[in-house]
Amino acid sequence: MFNWWGTVFRQVTAASEKCVAVRGNALSACGVVLIVGAVFGFKAKWLFPGGWALIPVLGAVCLIAAGPDAWINRKLLSNKVLVWIGLVSYPLYLWHWPLLSFARIIAGDRPTIKWRLLCVVAAFVLSALTYYAVERPLRFGGYANRKTIGLFFMMLLLGTAGLVIDWRQGFPARMKAEMLERVMLEPKGAAPVTVVTGMQKMPYDAYFYWQREVNADHPTTLFIGDSNMEQYMPRILHLADTNPESANIMLMWHGGCVPLSGMEYKKEGAIASNYAGKALALAKQRSDITRVVIAADWYIYIHGRGYGKIRFRAKDGGLTVLANWLADDIRKFTELGKTVF
Repeated sequence: MFNWWGTVFRQVTAASEKCVAVRGNALSACGVVLIVGAVFGFKAKWLFPGGWALIPVLGAVCLIAAGPDAWINRKLLSNKVLVWIGLVSYPLYLWHWPLLSFARIIAGDRPTIKWRLLCVVAAFVLSALTYYAVERPLRFGGYANRKTIGLFFMMLLLGTAGLVIDWRQGFPARMKAEMLERVMLEPKGAAPVTVVTGMQKMPYDAYFYWQREVNADHPTTLFIGDSNMEQYMPRILHLADTNPESANIMLMWHGGCVPLSGMEYKKEGAIASNYAGKALALAKQRSDITRVVIAADWYIYIHGRGYGKIRFRAKDGGLTVLANWLADDIRKFTELGKTVF
């Protein structure tokens, strides 16, 4: 009788352990799928971090909940290389971001794959040095009380330095006086162009333009472009104020839309379509417009990052198309007697 109950107990226990093992393997596999899917499946245009961040987080939760006996955790994640990466993961997190950020600043945009790989290698080297020379001695060495007090005063010193820098509004001595003056002329915040410049919004052919007319007897300068042009306006108006002959300003712009006549933007609606062509028609009607300035972040259109995903890629002959298109627009303005910049 007792042998029968013992057999049943052993079978139930074995079945229960098998269920636990199956559940653990399923959880770990699910975790890997979620994390790998997030790494290779997320798109640049998706909002991240945001709701999408829950996917890799849930993946990590699944891996942890699977326990140490799950096959993936036991065979793959327990590998000595991966364990070492886990040990240096926090200094790796601290180092990789400034390295990649400075590489992007130096390159002006996304660095080449060679520079990104170099930054990753440098991040691992610096992380290892940080872990063995700083983190381990502080966490596991002797003199715990002294280290705690020292770290507290270092944190206090850094916090005080940050407050002083903020109170002084940075270090003006690090910048040349004329450069600092130009920076200070820029508006603070993202106020609309009407608030920043005092310009009036004028309707024109199902679109609009901004205008500031100081003296009707003086010529007008028409500025055409994307949001880069709009951001120049505080500086432009400052220069116009110091030169009364150039005080009359007009602006026709649309963010993320290349300023080429005839360019249509279906996703942006009719309001953005052919706004540069409408600027050309406006210049034809207004004899007081004597100068035209065209500006844009041309780089984003070459790489297909503008609204509507307009691309003028060099390998497809796009640069030639862009140059010829822009040259044709300039020719049309000059034929109207306008000086183009």
